[in-house]
Amino acid sequence: PQAMSASALQRAQEIAAATALDDLFRRVVTLVKERFGYYHAQIFRYDAAARVMRLVIGYGFVGQRMLTAGHHLPMGRGVVGTAAATGRPVLATDVTRDPDWVPNTFLPGTRGELAVPIKLRDQILGILDVQSNITGALTTEDQLLLEGLCGQIAIAIQSTQLLESANTFRQVIESSGQGICMATLKGVLTYANPAYRAMVGLTDQDALPGHSFFAHYPETLRVRLRDEIMQEVLATGQWQGELALLSATGGVIPTLEILTLVRDEHGRPCCLARQITDITVRK
Repeated sequence: PQAMSASALQRAQEIAAATALDDLFRRVVTLVKERFGYYHAQIFRYDAAARVMRLVIGYGFVGQRMLTAGHHLPMGRGVVGTAAATGRPVLATDVTRDPDWVPNTFLPGTRGELAVPIKLRDQILGILDVQSNITGALTTEDQLLLEGLCGQIAIAIQSTQLLESANTFRQVIESSGQGICMATLKGVLTYANPAYRAMVGLTDQDALPGHSFFAHYPETLRVRLRDEIMQEVLATGQWQGELALLSATGGVIPTLEILTLVRDEHGRPCCLARQITDITVRK
């Protein structure tokens, strides 16, 4: 049991190490095919536009050929289509005796097939399909093993999608011409994009921790910020208006700012977000 637990942990770690969906799916089919010795392993996802289950990754050269050919299967038919339509695993120990089985010219040696939904709660994220070239070799033990693995895959897919979204969002912020930064409720900077750092002369991102954004305003505005604007942000959740920043060269930059109160998943205030637009030209 300890060896099985260690093996399961290792598989989960290998899957979780993926940073993009393509990489995640490649890791899964490689792991399943090579660790368990199946004839073939592949993953399908639902194509809503065509209303079919479309191959997204298959093992090795055969998998690449099928992908290039745009391989897909009808929803609700065959092992994969039935698993997708019902949300339950489908095991065909002898495909030659299954009248609903859909043969594949790319895999002429298939004698058994098992399709297991990759589910997160009630949402089907894909179908993991494995095949054997020996009649009766696939059993309910394989089904239970892959059901457990698909639970780990579903969590990894969700995490990877969140990571991809976060990376995309960060790229947008990093390339924005507007100054954008995050700070604690006391005004201590935790992040600043390149546009903001250029405005105020913060050339080193690593210098941000412990740096108060109040120091970037002219002294004549700091009392108003602390006693009026910050109090409004904490009370209403947002403030918008014209302010000014001290520039990297010591001058004053007229700005339009939006200060937003960010809350955690429990609704508690946790930090501040600032969006700063240089309105020198407009002025």
